[in-house]
Amino acid sequence: MTKVEGIKTEWNAAPEAITANAKWLFPYLETFVWAVNSMVEHYVIEGVNFLPTQVAQLAAQYPIRAMFLGCSRMTPATLEQFPGRSRGYSGLPEEFRRQIANDIPLWSEFIRPQSEIFGYPYIDTVNDFPKQLTQAESILTASL
Repeated sequence: MTKVEGIKTEWNAAPEAITANAKWLFPYLETFVWAVNSMVEHYVIEGVNFLPTQVAQLAAQYPIRAMFLGCSRMTPATLEQFPGRSRGYSGLPEEFRRQIANDIPLWSEFIRPQSEIFGYPYIDTVNDFPKQLTQAESILTASL
């Protein structure tokens, strides 16, 4: 990571940082959604730097189904056990892994009520992560 204005250079789950990162990313996300939507009918965008309010903005222009996943409890061991598609978490310095593990529940608690306000499903993946991912997939693909 480099210190370039606007580019995320540190992990920070404070609501202000989450909101600032999402605001910075939104024009790129909007362009990406436009491009992908013009090429394929079904797609999934996974990430942490966009918010339910932004999804609602995009849903006014594009047919979008959205859901948000969170984790109300996380440890560095859990982070390493279910790192998603990025196997790089285990290679990060221990202090950074600990910070991510501590911040994931904070990020999740910030997103959960916003998801509810906009009517987007929110799934807490704290118990049985693979089962929760299957549930998420079922919700997203229910009427395809």
